Amino acid sequence: MERNASLDILKLVMAFMVVALHAGFLSQVNALMSYLTVQGLFRMVVPVFLVINGFFFFSVVSTDKHPSWFKRIAILYILWMTLYSVFWWQRPDGSWGSLLRLSETLIFGYYHLWYLSGMLLGAGLLYCLRYASSACLLACVIVTFLLGVFIQYAANYQWFHSAYINKILMFTPLHRGPLLLSFPFLSIGFLIHKHALHRAISLRFIIVLSVCGVLALLAESYVDFLLTHGQKGFDNFLSLIIVCPAIFLLCMKMTMPFDSKKIALYSSAVFFVHLFFLNILRSETNLSGIKLMLPTIPLTLVAAFFLIRLNARWKYLL
Repeated sequence: MERNASLDILKLVMAFMVVALHAGFLSQVNALMSYLTVQGLFRMVVPVFLVINGFFFFSVVSTDKHPSWFKRIAILYILWMTLYSVFWWQRPDGSWGSLLRLSETLIFGYYHLWYLSGMLLGAGLLYCLRYASSACLLACVIVTFLLGVFIQYAANYQWFHSAYINKILMFTPLHRGPLLLSFPFLSIGFLIHKHALHRAISLRFIIVLSVCGVLALLAESYVDFLLTHGQKGFDNFLSLIIVCPAIFLLCMKMTMPFDSKKIALYSSAVFFVHLFFLNILRSETNLSGIKLMLPTIPLTLVAAFFLIRLNARWKYLL
């Protein structure tokens, strides 16, 4: 497909949103505004990324290029997990607890690298269902997505009186994992491409859907802020199933046919490398919120510049 620069610009904007999220945007300014962004608006970033990848995964499957696609994602995961091992690796002390913690990190990924793990496993499930009818796949999307939302809310609001059940539900990879988050949003992108919905749906309808979706996400986040006093984090918002496909479709309608490959590379580089600088600055300074984000961005961009140059020689860096 011809490259659409609006998608690459969207990915770069969202990469910086990830930086802001991890830095605790506005945390030192206003608790509500910080919550509405960090635990609200910014939570659509990964699902939108997944919709984009699911959209192009349809072409990958259709042209039998899935082996190289899975290989590339697996190499990215192994490479970046290795590079970040300076932060997460701890030699197991032989106890079951240490072994389980290590296994969890290896399987589900360190910090933001859960995205690669989730995409790899979620796409594997989607590939297995590639010949299923669209109705069947859509039903799977609805069931898995709603189950993830239910678990998220049940855990945060302690709907069950059993401490054991609540502990299980609070296990983040359960709801924010390959099956209940990555798979449904990858499948949505897959179905959009399969049925050419980006061409069939009118721009006016997509704009209305996008605005309604953003407002619904902010309203949901605001209610959660009131009910939890801003003490709980959220990943699986109900409104994400509206706003994320809508934002993707909006960018597909806003075509910008110029070579934006470098923008796409910068978005990937910013996403992967920013946490190095956040971790170092947190350990060496008392910075937080915007004050932490401001030095992280230029440092990340400089590192991204060199990563892109290295990626020209070693294609599996980004």
